[in-house]
Amino acid sequence: MQRHLLEAADKLQKHEIHILRVFLVLLLIITVFNYASIENIKTNEKIVIKTLNQSSKFWVSQKDASNEYLLDLGLYIIQLRNNVTASNVDHH
Repeated sequence: MQRHLLEAADKLQKHEIHILRVFLVLLLIITVFNYASIENIKTNEKIVIKTLNQSSKFWVSQKDASNEYLLDLGLYIIQLRNNVTASNVDHH
């Protein structure tokens, strides 16, 4: 009787170990996919800029920027360059 109970307990323990190993592998796979999706979100992140004196919104990412942002930034640089007088030459 005791031998039968010990064999049943041993078999149950082997099944539990197998189930735990399967869950561990599934957890590792889910963790890898989660990490990959977080890294993908980080690289595709865009920052929206709302300037005080402009009515439009701009976006800037790591490798690109919206056309409106580039156009307004270019116009701002040209205005600064062309707005040099004798009184503000030291400031510029």
